[in-house]
Amino acid sequence: MHHVMIREKTAIGNHALIGNNTFIDRQEKIVYFGKIKSNYYIPTHVSVGNQVFLKPNVTLANGRYTLKMRNRYVPDGQILEDEVTLRAGVIDCPGVRIGWVAFVAAGAVVTNDLPPGTSVMGVPGRFGPLPKKFGGCNMVLS
Repeated sequence: MHHVMIREKTAIGNHALIGNNTFIDRQEKIVYFGKIKSNYYIPTHVSVGNQVFLKPNVTLANGRYTLKMRNRYVPDGQILEDEVTLRAGVIDCPGVRIGWVAFVAAGAVVTNDLPPGTSVMGVPGRFGPLPKKFGGCNMVLS
């Protein structure tokens, strides 16, 4: 790992892979058997489940408002449930829950909660059924 910063109060689970240029900002727990590729910033208040697969350059944000309003709200991070896959270049807006075994296509912008077992693609994201080829778990063995 090169250029990786993992802040205090962060617990990394067994068999998790963290890629280069990644900054994890104070998480209570982060992936077991998951894979976080390169070029990530994972802000506070984000929940990352088990066997989550995050491809490069995914953007997670926890702030809905400008910095000058920071004293009036609590950051609203995403919830990535177990076995979620986010492909390269996904933008996941604050407060969004991505359900169990959901798949987000490359470059999609997720603005609303994604139900379990579904997929989303496009800008803004359009929901659809999860293709069978994307079912199953995200077990990382190496």
